[in-house]
Amino acid sequence: MNSNWSVSLGLGFAQTRTMQRFDFRDSVPVSIAQGFESDALGNFPIFGYLGLGQEVKYEGIQTIQMLSIPMAIGYQFPINRFWSFNSEISTRYNRLFATQGKTLNYHDLSLLQANDEVYRSGIWSARLSAGAEYRMSRNQYLGLRVNTQGAFTPLYKKDASVVNRGWSLGMSVFYTMKLF
Repeated sequence: MNSNWSVSLGLGFAQTRTMQRFDFRDSVPVSIAQGFESDALGNFPIFGYLGLGQEVKYEGIQTIQMLSIPMAIGYQFPINRFWSFNSEISTRYNRLFATQGKTLNYHDLSLLQANDEVYRSGIWSARLSAGAEYRMSRNQYLGLRVNTQGAFTPLYKKDASVVNRGWSLGMSVFYTMKLF
C-alpha cells in the first residue's frame, strides 16, 4: 500500500504434532442416559458409571496437516538499512488434508483413530504477530515473530463434547518475497 503498510494473500502449510501418552483404567460413562440427548459424536453426559473399563495404554504422536490461504495486513518500521520491526494481523482458511495418530473416545474411554469422522475438513483462524526482519535483497526478507493465534471455528465436529483451546502463543520464522 505504501513503504510501511502492506497487504498480502498467499498459500501456507501448517503441521501440528502432539505427543500423547495414555496409561489408565477408568470408569466408563453409562451409554444411554434417560432423558439426555447425545452430542454429534454419540457421547452422553456422565450421569453414572459401569465398573472399571478396559485399560488404555498408548504412546504415539498425533499429526494434523493443513493447507492455508492467509490474508494479512502488515506494518513495517525501518530501524536501519537492513533491519526493521514488523507486525501483522491475518485471517486464514485452513483445509485439513492429513491426520495421523489416535485420540481418546470420551464416550467409552477407548482409542479412536484421528480422522475426518472426528475433525472438520476446514477451519477459520486468525493470528496477530510482531517481530523483526532482515532485508536480504531488494525484495527478500527473513524474519522472526512472536505470535498469538486461535481458531474461530472448532477443530472438532459440531456439538462434540471436546472443544479445542481458544488461543495459543508461539514463535515463527518466515521468509518473504515481495512482488511489488
